[in-house]
Amino acid sequence: DGDGESESAKEDGRSGGAALLETSEDMSAEKEQAPRSARKSKSMVVLSEDSDSEREGARIDRSASDFDKRLGKHKRSRRKKKSKRRKPRRWGFVFGSVGDCKAFLFRRSKALCIDLTETNRAGVANAKDCGGRLGPFTEEGYADLRNLALYYRRCNEGDVIILLSDGVHDNLDPELLGKVPRDLGIDVDSWSELAYDVAEKHKCEFREQFLMRLIAPDGVDPGTVTVSEINHRLIEHSKTLTQSSRDFMEAHPELELPADYAAYPGKMDHTTCVCIAIEGQDASRSQCFVAPGVQSRG
Repeated sequence: DGDGESESAKEDGRSGGAALLETSEDMSAEKEQAPRSARKSKSMVVLSEDSDSEREGARIDRSASDFDKRLGKHKRSRRKKKSKRRKPRRWGFVFGSVGDCKAFLFRRSKALCIDLTETNRAGVANAKDCGGRLGPFTEEGYADLRNLALYYRRCNEGDVIILLSDGVHDNLDPELLGKVPRDLGIDVDSWSELAYDVAEKHKCEFREQFLMRLIAPDGVDPGTVTVSEINHRLIEHSKTLTQSSRDFMEAHPELELPADYAAYPGKMDHTTCVCIAIEGQDASRSQCFVAPGVQSRG
């Protein structure tokens, strides 16, 4: 009977593990008396039923594995797309100055000009004194480095660095434009009445604002101005401002130009303007423009 029921258990076991467990409980008394071989066969039946479950489990495992693969592929795809979004790079402008050239930062995003060399004329009382020179100058044959300075400025993409010789930036100076302090809202009649550092502070603010108006006149979007346009406008400003001085010197070559900035504004000198646009990683978008120098007589 034990063997018969064992066969019956086998048949019921094919329909599922639950039926096998129910049959095994009914046969609990006979199990103790069943021969070892019968017990082995039942064990084989259980293993057989377990193998079906294992196959089902394997299918579930494969499904889970496929899901994990798809999920991993999706994450990699997202990381790849995220990596393509280039973060704005940070830039720094490092430079040195010996003489009286100036460097300005034009920040397109804020329509702002900043004099990076605000104090490079400190201690230079005469406009004809450049403040420093390379090559032998002193009696000992050394260079004139009394105005030597190093500068650093953090920049953003879209900024423009503007380098100007004094033949350009002196034509941004309110005093050389024929303006008196009262024209700038300062309660004195002449620049000589102000301490040098106070006068230079007011002049620096005026230069920055005036330069911004030259770069982007009314109606011009500062964000659309190119480096070549900046160069052209600054050089043309210097030429136009000093036109009356050039006319006088051509008509009276034997005379000195009168020291009257109201009638003869500006300063004639070598004009050099270099603009560098910071445009990110793509070298093809980088812009550097050097305006042709204009040498005026005088």
